[in-house]
Amino acid sequence: MKKSSHVLLTTVFPASESYLDDFFISLQKQTNADFDVLVINDGIENFEIYKAKYTSLNIIEIKAAESPAKNREIGINTVLELGYKYIVFGDSDDYFSENRIERSIESLEENHLVFNELTVFGESFRSENFLEKKIKNLDKISETIFDGNVFGLSNIAVRSEIILSRLDFDENLIAVDWFFITTLIIHNNYKIKFLGDVQTHYRQYNNNTIGMSLLLTDQKLELGIRVKEIHYSALIRYCKNHALEKYTSLFENKLKQIQNLKIELKNDAFKRRYIKLINSNIESIFTGWWSEIINLETYFKYENKN
Repeated sequence: MKKSSHVLLTTVFPASESYLDDFFISLQKQTNADFDVLVINDGIENFEIYKAKYTSLNIIEIKAAESPAKNREIGINTVLELGYKYIVFGDSDDYFSENRIERSIESLEENHLVFNELTVFGESFRSENFLEKKIKNLDKISETIFDGNVFGLSNIAVRSEIILSRLDFDENLIAVDWFFITTLIIHNNYKIKFLGDVQTHYRQYNNNTIGMSLLLTDQKLELGIRVKEIHYSALIRYCKNHALEKYTSLFENKLKQIQNLKIELKNDAFKRRYIKLINSNIESIFTGWWSEIINLETYFKYENKN
């Protein structure tokens, strides 16, 4: 049963179960306790244990065993149906600084979307203030969102009013967070704020899509091409359905650039040069995840500089 006008939305699944205690404990410790926890349960059979264990949290469970994209869709649409004002997103294999709910809600009073800092960590490494260290011009991130992403479903919070209609995600989407936020931003010039004093502890392990290292490998290049093809194709369909002609043309062009790059990368010698150039210039190229997959025009600009 809904008790608050604010909600923390998450999805739980068997691979995240080892980390659920860290997740829920961090929610129990929040300095603002005025929020519900809406959980889309994709396959954890004993989830009642966690409800009984963390009774200070108002946990609302919905069972859904769809694709990752469709589970997120179900979660967001349920939030809209229940009438929550503010949505804080959190991955169930992560945990959060104690001020995350308080600062997110406070900041959403004056902004439409907020995103916070990341501490990226794994068994043998830890990198604090990751975004501040790696991303230039965080205050202009809406200008680089079309080529790379910093908005994860574990470090963003939004006003529900900016989600203009029920969602219908392509079940094949890999970068669901990137697609979701992009579809919000293209509708309006929303106020976006970066919260550098709030941390999402972003756990890296075998099930992560993007991984810790920014450097390109054959495997990451192949995945990045696939992510961008699916991403831009879905955005083209979305923009056509919403009569957003300017953005339809933009994403058609970006899809064509990726497809042209994919053709050139069939040449193994070029692929080796491409990966080497990206890795040699990663600090200037990287503006968010997937931004390291640059088009041919950008590649040749860097090659000519060198």
